[in-house]
Amino acid sequence: MTELISESFRLVNFPFTVLLLIVGVYWLLVMFGLVGGDHGVDAHGEVGLDTEIDADLDAEHHVEGHHHAHHDGGSLWSSTLKFVNLGEVPVMVVVSVLVVASWSFSMIANYYWTGGSALLSALFLAVNLVVSAVVTRYVTMPLKPLFRAINKQYDKPVDIVGSHCRIVTTEATAEFGQGEVTTGGAPLLINVRVLNNETLRRGDLAVIVREDEANRIFYVTANPLPTTNQ
Repeated sequence: MTELISESFRLVNFPFTVLLLIVGVYWLLVMFGLVGGDHGVDAHGEVGLDTEIDADLDAEHHVEGHHHAHHDGGSLWSSTLKFVNLGEVPVMVVVSVLVVASWSFSMIANYYWTGGSALLSALFLAVNLVVSAVVTRYVTMPLKPLFRAINKQYDKPVDIVGSHCRIVTTEATAEFGQGEVTTGGAPLLINVRVLNNETLRRGDLAVIVREDEANRIFYVTANPLPTTNQ
């Protein structure tokens, strides 16, 4: 056990150990209810696979409620996401498996094969990435039917125009933002745009005024409506 701990904190393994600790802390927080799970449902009946971390992504690369990024289908990035089943399996599940695989491969490679050489360890990083991606793909693949089944439980669209939502991103503006709608079941995570040039902050309550169905965006305004001078 002592040798395992010592090996974990070697410089060549330390970055992966830090990532492993972060993932472990995240799941502990989820277990104790201090961090929300990543299985919200969007207003179109699809299970959301993002967390509050995802919600703060730049609008140009914003993530839909089911964590399906709008990248070119033929791009390398899109292909990589699809390869590790991201979009069909929750992002934190994929990240957790990837981190565990990367840490394990780094520990094995640096203990048996690199002989402590920093150069060989650096070369093994590329191999580590490929091997970990393959491991992640096949470990998470059996989970895909499970989350498809969860999706089917929420395949009926929900009319939420006129309802309230709470902002979950750092801020919501006319260009970017996400909100959460409380329902009788799982909460709905929606993409919002704020009217009247207002800026809403995380935790603010807003009223959903209308929906842009083509772009899957809901337009909101502050609640209560701000007073105006006549």
